[in-house]
Amino acid sequence: SSPLSNFTPPVANAQGQIPITASIPGAIPATTIGQSVSVKARPFTERLPTLDAWNAAVQRSLTPTLSVEVAYVGNKGSHTLSDGDGNNTNPNEAAIVLPASFNKVTNVALHYDPAGGTCLVVGAGCTAAQVVGASGATSNTTLLQRYTNGNLPACGTGPCNWTQGISYYGDDQDTHYNALQIKVTKAFTKGLSINGNYAYQVGRDNASSFATWNKQAVIGNDQAIRRSAFTGYGLWDLPFGKNQMFLNQGGLMNYIVGGWEFSPVFAWQSGLPFSLSYDECAASIPGDAPCQPNGSAGALHTGLTGFGTSAKYFKAPGLGGAFSAPGLDTIGNVNRNSAWGPRFFNADMSIMKNVTFHERYVAQFRMDAFNAFNHINYGNPAGSVESGGGIGGGPFPAGLAGTTNPRQLQFTLHFQF
Repeated sequence: SSPLSNFTPPVANAQGQIPITASIPGAIPATTIGQSVSVKARPFTERLPTLDAWNAAVQRSLTPTLSVEVAYVGNKGSHTLSDGDGNNTNPNEAAIVLPASFNKVTNVALHYDPAGGTCLVVGAGCTAAQVVGASGATSNTTLLQRYTNGNLPACGTGPCNWTQGISYYGDDQDTHYNALQIKVTKAFTKGLSINGNYAYQVGRDNASSFATWNKQAVIGNDQAIRRSAFTGYGLWDLPFGKNQMFLNQGGLMNYIVGGWEFSPVFAWQSGLPFSLSYDECAASIPGDAPCQPNGSAGALHTGLTGFGTSAKYFKAPGLGGAFSAPGLDTIGNVNRNSAWGPRFFNADMSIMKNVTFHERYVAQFRMDAFNAFNHINYGNPAGSVESGGGIGGGPFPAGLAGTTNPRQLQFTLHFQF
């Protein structure tokens, strides 16, 4: 006796809405009349995510202490998660064009149009003026969902009347990553060591929204991967004092100028990707479809202006020039995550002074400066080409409403014996 054995799916009215509360034995019911039931689903057979990775590297010693390495690194994820949302797709999201096979009430293909009808047949509060015509144009996005008027074997021969979204945890996404990595290393000799790393990388994945209708439309750059990334660090024993290149003296002079060390860490990275949009999407496509204009993300003129919460990354060019609205039932050709946000830069530095007493005792005074140049790293801007450009996130690592990651100084004193 399954807890669903006596369950009859609730019947939607002509507007495609559930007028009563659905109560499923053994489940938590909705408690408000007309409230959609939250449904979670998964495949009958879960596939384990897999990651195939490969790399090739060439190392070359330029001098006894200096070497360079060039590497290619790649991987492909199969049956992995969607970008940023834990692989939660919605099979009952609204389509732009719904095939007739999913409209079991009138067997007419439907398409989105804000000026279209709101219901399928007269009755239950639906007048003749509100009925979807022969063209199938509808402004009611509920009617564009698969399982509202379509059916499944579990629903019998009639429509399923499911108006709620379905949180489907199916591992059917893929990822791709390719990178060129270069590393230069100078071993510690003559008081100096240096290490520099650079990566040019491309990561691709897809978002979950609208993926059940057109996965190609939501493929784009991975939101967490910067195209270029450089990190450099080192240690330098300053050449002053006893047995050094300059001011090679003992006594008081050595105590003053000798024993100094400098250790910096630099990180420079290009911006994170973000998507361009436009303000009138609701006039062309339903909310689940990608809101993308026509044009090219490369035509966007970027550059930071302003400060703090008034900072802007670009002046919105509007529609009619480099960008245009794609039109009714059309997704624009500016791909997801094809624009690039503000760059990232950070420098941490340490200065150390070592003083040796009687060759057995060493005192070290150290100053660490985090974000030594007090540089602000902003987050991505709002992506609308009509009203966007303003930055609402950052400075990293905290938000504008929290700490702003200013320069921080730390002083320590060590004594070794």
